[in-house]
Formats: sequence, structure tokens, C-alpha cells
Amino acid sequence: MNFDVRDLRERDLVQALPIANRVGGDDYYTEELLATYRRRCARDGISCALAAWSDDRRLLGFRLTLPPGNWERGRGHGHSSAAWPADISRLGYFQSCFVDADHTGRGIGRALSTEAIRRLRQLGALGAVAHSWKESPHDSSRRALTGLGFTVVAEHENYWSQIPYRCHRCGVPCRCTALEMVLDLTATSP
Repeated sequence: MNFDVRDLRERDLVQALPIANRVGGDDYYTEELLATYRRRCARDGISCALAAWSDDRRLLGFRLTLPPGNWERGRGHGHSSAAWPADISRLGYFQSCFVDADHTGRGIGRALSTEAIRRLRQLGALGAVAHSWKESPHDSSRRALTGLGFTVVAEHENYWSQIPYRCHRCGVPCRCTALEMVLDLTATSP
């Protein structure tokens, strides 16, 4: 299957929200919150909110990445900034990546993430932080980020427990664990 990666537009959110709910959990995002994050993904005319589209114009997945200066923390609770490769003001944040379940394993998430990293470099980021879902099926969340060069620096139990959404694994509240991961862009080549 061929797909195209481009900016996630405001009008795309109506298709993105059901993917987020199916993959991430019911009400992890509302349409308003998704729109807010999409806006926060832009800086200096460069958007790090990305979408993957099929040739027949179906949204296959999307990634929200916050550029340096546009984030303070992830949605959950727990950060280990002493293990980060630079000050938060010089780091991007991999907020969310959701690929429709019918299209996983086709390189869509990797393509979205690779483009996000390329754009973070354009914005002068020295690295990126992410919180990976430890309990993801087949360890796919950690494996995907490791494949991009991220390394685990900490583990946070009940990371998403204070977000009012229904986790598909454990319900309300979410009791899943986050693996805090970092990517040092000064140590990797473009």
C-alpha cells in the first residue's frame, strides 16, 4: 500500500479523532484537545503535526510532535529531565502517534516519526522526549521508538492515571506504565 505523509490539517481532525479513540482509548482526545495539540505542534512556519494518507484519501494514521518551546510535559505524570540530552527548551516531545489498526506493520508510524524528527532538526532541536506505552501489544511502542534511536531513561507507573479517559487495557483510571525515552539528535546523523 502506498501512502503519503503531509501536515495534519484542522479539517483532518474529524477523521483523526476516531483513530485516536480506537487505538489510544475512549476520550483520550476530544476534538477540541486534538485541535489544541495540532496548533501547538507548529513553530516558525513548520508543523510537526503529521498525517499519513492512502492513495484513495483515507487517513491511515497521525503523529503529534511538539517542537522545542511548545511543551512543558507530556499528558501523564513523570519526567526525568536530568537524563535528557539538553534543556527542555531545546527538545521536542513525541506526544502521540496513532495508526489505524487495519494498517499497522506497514511502516506508517515509522514514516510519520522520521518526518517529525526531520522537522525537529529544522527547528534546531537537540533531541526529543517520548513516553512509550510499556504494555503495548508485542512491545510495539518501545520497539518503534528504539528503532528510531530512542533509549529508555526511566519508568513511570500509572503515568496516564489522571487523564479522564477509558484505557482499552485497564479501564478508568488507566494503570499503564510509561517508559520515558529520549533521542539525542546531537549523537545521530540526519
